[in-house]
Amino acid sequence: MSIAVAPPRPAAPTAHPSDEALALRIRRGDGLALTALVLRYAGPMHGLARHFAGTDARAAQVVTQVFARMLDELPKVDVRDSLSLWLWALAAEACLRARLPTKPAPLDATSEAIRQLPPRARLLWLLHDGAGRSFADLAWIFECPEARVRAQTHRARLALARALSGPAHLRRTA
Repeated sequence: MSIAVAPPRPAAPTAHPSDEALALRIRRGDGLALTALVLRYAGPMHGLARHFAGTDARAAQVVTQVFARMLDELPKVDVRDSLSLWLWALAAEACLRARLPTKPAPLDATSEAIRQLPPRARLLWLLHDGAGRSFADLAWIFECPEARVRAQTHRARLALARALSGPAHLRRTA
């Protein structure tokens, strides 16, 4: 008597491949992996860039610059390190280079107060309080001690609180 044994099933693909797996596939020219990585990060990066570029169209240009630079530098990057942090570092650099238009669109009081923060303070506040990045992540992104990031983020929070707590007629409007 013989017993039929089914061949082993191949492992099911993961629903959400890791950033490292996507990066390795992108290096091999896999366009779908690039699309997956862009879809994973473009939305949050666009939201961040919007606070620096002033318009959705200019924010989209900043995000495009981030992914273009990623593609240029990916062959030289060790993808076992945190690809996510590296992408956020690229986004931070691109945001700091972006310039607000001379006549930015009017914003609500909170967005206007955020816009009035100095660029680095705005970026730290948006990445930490807005996007939920840890102080350790921010220290990696900005290549500085975590204590400095904590202090600068705290100062950004205080400036934002002062801007939002003053009388409405004294607040700057666009």
